[in-house]
Amino acid sequence: MADTPDLARSVEERLRALHGPRLSVERVTPLHGGACQDNHRVDLVVDGEKRRMAMRGDAARSLPGSIDRRAEFQVLAAAVAAGV
Repeated sequence: MADTPDLARSVEERLRALHGPRLSVERVTPLHGGACQDNHRVDLVVDGEKRRMAMRGDAARSLPGSIDRRAEFQVLAAAVAAGV
């Protein structure tokens, strides 16, 4: 998997703005296999603890009927709140 340092810097800047300076992004790498979204693995360190997360974004082209990532987040948040 190819590391994307420019995207990693951008993600780090955004996350630090939300969560503070004790967060660093080590790398962002594309994950292949998504049909209608861009998916990336994000390796980061928060308060000295290594974490691995997935980041999803809208692809340049989408399938008819696909919802955007903001709507997808709202659906997932509602499912979690309902105990799913």
